[in-house]
Amino acid sequence: MSCSVSRTSFSSIAAITGTTGICSGSANYSISNIAAGQTVDWSLSNTSIGTITNQSNAGATITFSGNGAQTLSALITNTCGQTTTKTLVINTGSPTFTSTATLTGNITSICSGSRTYTLNNLLDGQTVNW
Repeated sequence: MSCSVSRTSFSSIAAITGTTGICSGSANYSISNIAAGQTVDWSLSNTSIGTITNQSNAGATITFSGNGAQTLSALITNTCGQTTTKTLVINTGSPTFTSTATLTGNITSICSGSRTYTLNNLLDGQTVNW
């Protein structure tokens, strides 16, 4: 007799939190919902504009030294050796950034009167000049 056992893929409800827009300096990032026995390995997509220090299963500190968008990744490994990755896009410096901001309001033509427009979903640290 034989028995085939299939292992399900590893997924995690973990999430990285921290500022997503920073001009310079350092910022702390944390990760939630890491289960007992799981390990976290942190990495940056662009190490020429940022370095990681104080890494732990709970978080890391990033020091920023340049401009641009980059991705902070947390590779989570469970006790069976399976992995999954969680990411957070961080915009550093002023020249380049991404935004999830959306402008809402009435788009019909206007001959007189006024219209109200709203900007939603600004990232941490972003400001608006109208």
